[in-house]
Amino acid sequence: MTRPRPGRGAGTRDGSQVVCSHRPDASESWEDSLRRAVGPRCVVLGIGNRLRGDDAAGCLVAEALMQRGFGRVLDCGETPENYLGKVTESEPSDVLFVDAVDFDAEPGTVWLFGAESFQVQSLSTHSAGLGPLVDFLRGSCGAVCRVLAVQPAGLARGADLSEPVREAVERIVASDVWGDLLA
Repeated sequence: MTRPRPGRGAGTRDGSQVVCSHRPDASESWEDSLRRAVGPRCVVLGIGNRLRGDDAAGCLVAEALMQRGFGRVLDCGETPENYLGKVTESEPSDVLFVDAVDFDAEPGTVWLFGAESFQVQSLSTHSAGLGPLVDFLRGSCGAVCRVLAVQPAGLARGADLSEPVREAVERIVASDVWGDLLA
């Protein structure tokens, strides 16, 4: 399991760390992986905290995709559990969480992972992480859940988005993959 380096792990609202349990296979780009893995009824959930530097990545991606006119995209901020009703109403084949995650890569690296690759090392009982969300979505609508992860450079409260993560967000949003998945 990859452990977050100090100041590098993607945080949840309570300061816990989202940790990826394995490194990605570099033989395929995130876009190719997404095209191959995700079905026609995909819902995208941007997750993060806009007040903690690079943790805003998922929210910024969701916001920009919504501005481009794509449906089935939600900016969930720190509380994706509050959007489960909207997600299940759309009867998705797939749910794609977009979030800042430490997978021990260069800041700004983007990769697609199966949701089972993640766990939360929580410092509190208030945040259970992706596990219960994934379990609920699998059970209620049969959705396959994945994480589009952006490697953060920093997550300090009040910090600005780092340049590598800003560029990653721009690459993600500009990708033509969304026309295929969210049209």
